[in-house]
Amino acid sequence: MIEAQAVSRPVPGFSVVIPAHNEAAVIERCLGAILAGAPAGEPEIIVVCNGCTDDTAARARRFDSRVRVIELAQGSKPLALNAGNAVASALPRFFVDADIVVSYASLAATAEALRANEPRAAAPASRIDASRAGALVQLYCSIWRRLPYLRKHQIGAGVYGLNSAGLERIGTFPNVIGDDQYVYEKFALGERVSVARDTVGRPMEFTMFAPRTLSDLVKVETRRRAGDDEIRTLLGHRQTSLPGHLRGLALLALRPWLWPGLAVFLYVKIESRRLYYAKKRAGAQHSWARDDSSRGA
Repeated sequence: MIEAQAVSRPVPGFSVVIPAHNEAAVIERCLGAILAGAPAGEPEIIVVCNGCTDDTAARARRFDSRVRVIELAQGSKPLALNAGNAVASALPRFFVDADIVVSYASLAATAEALRANEPRAAAPASRIDASRAGALVQLYCSIWRRLPYLRKHQIGAGVYGLNSAGLERIGTFPNVIGDDQYVYEKFALGERVSVARDTVGRPMEFTMFAPRTLSDLVKVETRRRAGDDEIRTLLGHRQTSLPGHLRGLALLALRPWLWPGLAVFLYVKIESRRLYYAKKRAGAQHSWARDDSSRGA
């Protein structure tokens, strides 16, 4: 492990760990969003470059003196999460994917929700930017945005924070595909907090970016299924479910103007399920290349 820019400084209000594997196209966008408007010395940011063959580490190092960079030879997100968590000094602690955009204000408001003695996991409200995606992907997103899980129960697909008791519950991140789903499963409904607004009513959110094509979207959903199956095996059972998911779809089906989006949504779900089980039969369910179409800076 090669470590750089370990700077002595007062302990900030919270830490942000960013695992990054060949994220040169987006790492500066991610860092710029977090640091814009942040007070001096805030927050502690640790970028853990794992198995990078591009200049992600160099871009992160020169972006801002507040950014600490760790380099790992092996490409592994769980390894990067654990390495960053081991050297972070502040609580609560956020884990942010490099292709996500989230502001300091949104993280700070979420940090307040995490200042509790009981175990908690929290995230700002999420939004998806499909402006660069094709028409079919936009139809899919029009349904996805309306589901109750996204509006009420999500703790982050790419962003989540943990308080001290929450970190203790997680312990070491296991070697799984879906770390965010793993965290979701480890906390009961009352322990998961979605922070949509700050104390004065301003919206608090993070932005994820949709794949550009329907085939890319199907690949993402296929990988999600692989991650869910992996976690189900690890935990021995599904600890929680997606509240209101089927009921939400049924209610949306009562609105004829949403039928085109529902048709695309169901196609993606059915096709990704078919592809996942085909890969599983072939023993290749974990072989999946990430979606780079959404990683335009």
